Amino acid sequence: MAKSKKSYYKKKFKYHHTGFGNKLAKGKKREDTEQYKKFRKEVRRRDKSCKMPGCKCRTKLQVHHIIMWSISPHLRFERTNGILLCKKCHESIRNHEALYITLFHKIVQKAEEEL
Repeated sequence: MAKSKKSYYKKKFKYHHTGFGNKLAKGKKREDTEQYKKFRKEVRRRDKSCKMPGCKCRTKLQVHHIIMWSISPHLRFERTNGILLCKKCHESIRNHEALYITLFHKIVQKAEEEL
């Protein structure tokens, strides 16, 4: 089986881009950048628990990008583009993210007003 282009380029080049002209050293993930850590911390501080309606889980929490990371470089580190979801809820919306954009934006807007 042929190797994917993505793995080929990761091996060929020493760095890969995060989308803002920032380069990560080979082997680093976006989660390792200070910008990304700050983004996650701000969302966690604001939300504190899973924000999916009907779920108040406080464990196994993950920060979800409302508008996908890959299609919105200008929103990647915007606190208002993040929402806290438990692992179960995060997995339940996988491949259906677009259906939740409006709902999540309303939830985040309300949370931002309460700050």
